[in-house]
Amino acid sequence: MRVRPLVSFGLVVSSIAACGGATTADPVDAAIPDASSAPDSGSAGAPSEGSEDAAAPAARVIVAMNGGAAPGCVTVPPMTLGTFGDPAAGAPAVPVTDGERLQGKPVAVTCRVTSLADGFAIDAAVTVEGGARLTLAAKTDLKGSSSNAAVSLAEERSWSSPSCTLDVSALAPQGGVGPGRYWGLVTCMGAANDLGATCDLFGQIRLENCAP
Repeated sequence: MRVRPLVSFGLVVSSIAACGGATTADPVDAAIPDASSAPDSGSAGAPSEGSEDAAAPAARVIVAMNGGAAPGCVTVPPMTLGTFGDPAAGAPAVPVTDGERLQGKPVAVTCRVTSLADGFAIDAAVTVEGGARLTLAAKTDLKGSSSNAAVSLAEERSWSSPSCTLDVSALAPQGGVGPGRYWGLVTCMGAANDLGATCDLFGQIRLENCAP
């Protein structure tokens, strides 16, 4: 008897893909559908005939990071991937998926956002082959904020700080945190490079479809 193939699960570009259950402190769950539940028979990565479970959706990111205007910031590598969009104007967000090519260069996105009793643990790395690499490791409170996030941004020079700030309040109601996802502002005052120069780093990152 022929087994009918399962319908694959599409990625919803215009909203944040929630990879886990909602937290009571996250104001964005009502506006963020679970991308894994949206059917799309034409999407890539459909399970093979006879498969019992659909493959998990690939991790995705939107990020904009750059250094300040101080003279010592000239070697800070800017990183801009995807588009945050403008929900108020009806402009959808456009994330970049793990393995996607931008101008011929593969982008690797690995991330985990795990629920803890008193907050969330975030561990993420975003790399453009032959270009910039961003890493983020933090423990946040239940709302997604932190004052001791470890962030590094590297290309020719590596810039890092163990005491960066993560803040979701300025992005409410779209920003927030939940198992498998995060969207917040990143500020690293006095980040240092491998030669001892310092620079303030600023940006915004949105992680989707991360491991919970």
